[in-house]
Amino acid sequence: MEQKESLRVLGLSETSTLQDLSTVFRKLVKKYHPDLNRDREEWSTRQMHQLNEAYDAAFTYLSIPVAERIISSAIKSRPEPQQPQHNYRRKRDPQFSRTLETALQYMYSAMETYYQYGLDKIALRREGTRRSRYSSVIRKVKKGFQLLKPLAGSPMTAGEEEELEITVNFFRYFYKNIHIFSIRPADSTAYERKAFRHFTHGSDLIDRIIKEIMFIDFVEPFRRGRLSENIKLAEAELNTIIIDYSEALCLREAEIKKELLYTFLDLTDLQDDGRIAFY
Repeated sequence: MEQKESLRVLGLSETSTLQDLSTVFRKLVKKYHPDLNRDREEWSTRQMHQLNEAYDAAFTYLSIPVAERIISSAIKSRPEPQQPQHNYRRKRDPQFSRTLETALQYMYSAMETYYQYGLDKIALRREGTRRSRYSSVIRKVKKGFQLLKPLAGSPMTAGEEEELEITVNFFRYFYKNIHIFSIRPADSTAYERKAFRHFTHGSDLIDRIIKEIMFIDFVEPFRRGRLSENIKLAEAELNTIIIDYSEALCLREAEIKKELLYTFLDLTDLQDDGRIAFY
C-alpha cells in the first residue's frame, strides 16, 4: 500500500504523529478484529489485513520520514558492481568510520538515558522530568539517523555496507520500539491477556539483555549472569505470540521486539569483532 494512501485509509494527515497513529490503530482494531465480529469473520479478516498494511506504510511515513526513506531506498537501489563487491572500493574510508561512530554515540547516549530513567516502562514516560528525557531520547536517535543518511549514497567496501545496513536496521527498530505505547485494552479477553503476558515477559527480557551488555549497573545483581538463557527465552516468548497468538493485538509489537533483539545482537557481533565502537 502506498504511504499516502495508508494515511487516507486510517483517517490521518501528513502532520499526524506516531501517537495519533497508535491511537487510531487501536480504535480500528477494536472495530474490525475477528474476535469482535464472529458473525462476519471473513469480512473482518479482510479489514484487518488492510488495516495492518496501512499501519505498516503509515508508520514508515510518519517515523523519521527523510532519513529512513532515503537510507532505505539508497541501499536497495544501489546498482550491482560489475566486479566483486569487495572491489567496489578497496580501502576503508576513515570518514565513513568517523561518521558511523558519531551516529552510534548518539544512539548510545539515547539508550543510556532511556534505561537510566526507566523509560522502557511505558507508564513512566509522561511523568515529570522523564517526559523531557523521553523527548531527548527521540531527538538523539533522529540525529544519529540523519548522520547515516549521506553514507548510503557513497561508495563502500563490502564490510562498510554490512556495517551500515546493520546499524540502520537497529536504529529503525529501536525507534519503533520506543514508540510502542499501551497495547492492552481494559476489556481484553482471556486470549489477549495470555498473549500480553508472553509479550511483557519477552519485552522485559530484551531490555534486561540490552542493559546487561551495555549498562550492567542498571541490572539488579541477582538478575545478572543469565544472558544466553535470557536470549533464548525472549525469542521463545515472542515466537509464542507470533505462532500461537497470531490474532492478538500485540502481534505487531511482538514482531518489532523480535527484530530489535536480532538487530541488537547483530550490532554486538560487529562490536565483538572490533569493527565498530558502540559501547
